[in-house]
Amino acid sequence: MEEATDQQPNQAAPPLDQNDDIESKPAQQQSLVRGDAVRRSKGSTVEQEKEGYLNRRSFIANFLLLLGYTFGLWFQVYEFLGRDRTTIAITVYFVAFVLLILSGLLELSVDIFSTRSVGHGRYHSTSERWNRFISCLFISAGILDIIAFVYWMQREPVTERQVLLVSAYILLVMAIIVMYFQMVEVKKDTWSGTLSSDKVDLVANGIVLVVTILGVVLRHMELSSNDYGDATDRLELATVPIWLFSSILYTFTDLLRLQTMIEVGNAWY
Repeated sequence: MEEATDQQPNQAAPPLDQNDDIESKPAQQQSLVRGDAVRRSKGSTVEQEKEGYLNRRSFIANFLLLLGYTFGLWFQVYEFLGRDRTTIAITVYFVAFVLLILSGLLELSVDIFSTRSVGHGRYHSTSERWNRFISCLFISAGILDIIAFVYWMQREPVTERQVLLVSAYILLVMAIIVMYFQMVEVKKDTWSGTLSSDKVDLVANGIVLVVTILGVVLRHMELSSNDYGDATDRLELATVPIWLFSSILYTFTDLLRLQTMIEVGNAWY
């Protein structure tokens, strides 16, 4: 009689934990595998990749803004030193405002050809129309500044200052609208629950509101019959670095968003 032997059923090996599988790979591949795991866990989609594309485009727009205000500060230094009518100073001025207008046009194109689902810089409204309106206000102010500069070159100071006053009020209206929509966005969440990038945007937009108010005051001072001496020149020289600082903050927040995009594989949360 043959001895019976119990045959144990084949048992499937316990599944490896994903982290264990990652650790078993060479060090060079671990980061790539983790990135793929994050993409799978976050559900990388076409929509998320679209957000990454829009964020990169917005970064370019704010970088142009930063360059524009840098050239603007350069011109203000020439003006303060009495060298504003030199060829290089005039060239610097036109380059500054061409960059600023290009920045606004790029932002406008974002809202014309796509839809924002992530707040960014001046654009925290969920309405495409309002975001387009904000871009149009910014572009209009830049164009008016160039027109005013042409009058300045023709030595027509009264017309120049009147055009600059209109430009200043346009920027003030823009800043008020921007702050309104960002405050609405912040109120939806607690302050602690607000993203760090949005907090920096709020600070930058608050600075823009303050500097636009100063701009309106400055333009009224220039049109006033009172003699303020060189106070208006000093005030104008002081406002340009503030604009530059706000653009630095905008660019910084875009870098934060780009870093987050890279870390989570184009996912947004």
